[in-house]
Amino acid sequence: AMKEEAFITTMDDYRANVRFQLSEYTIPGKGVEKVLTTWEDAAKDYEKYYLVPHAEAVDELMTVLKPFLETATSERDKAKVIFNYLVKNYKWNGAYSIDSALKPNDFLTNKEGNSAYANMAFLTALRALGIKADPILCSTRAHGKVLPNYPIINQFNHLFVIANLDGSDIFIDIAQEALPMGFVRSEANNKMAWLAQIDNPIWIDMIPSMSTEIIGTDIKI
Repeated sequence: AMKEEAFITTMDDYRANVRFQLSEYTIPGKGVEKVLTTWEDAAKDYEKYYLVPHAEAVDELMTVLKPFLETATSERDKAKVIFNYLVKNYKWNGAYSIDSALKPNDFLTNKEGNSAYANMAFLTALRALGIKADPILCSTRAHGKVLPNYPIINQFNHLFVIANLDGSDIFIDIAQEALPMGFVRSEANNKMAWLAQIDNPIWIDMIPSMSTEIIGTDIKI
């Protein structure tokens, strides 16, 4: 029998299973309605139904951030202002999601939310400044592996951000443990993630960051 070991993903990844997904259905008199389409269509739907409502509710947050942004010159400096504000005012409720019922403006009164809450606010705030930023959707290690052959959004349970700051792409994942910009939480390192940009949605490899510094020392005991 299988036994759960340390550092593995969910046990469901190792059990044989069958997943069902509705492909299409027929409405009498109206024809066939597609449910399972393409990743390109999925990216457009995610933008329309998930991100646009958040982008329409970011003005009050930007008003609060405006005095701090006035001294920021580079795109990275502006991103840090938003990042630091959200980290300071965010409390993760322990739930993972690719959407949040709370909008960016809600940060002024409600500090607690799921994993998508702060990251969606960060993404829409960057876009409000004209900075290119896109969502990356992933399935956490405890949630299980994804099937890239099938464009099914509910395979994912977490969202983080990729932003182009001064010509360089960088990951941002606002977590309660205050990860620095450029890192994602360990649960998000689950082999692959989906960059849901409208013009070119692609799969990316998620490989944990490795140290590039080696320190040697002699110790006498």
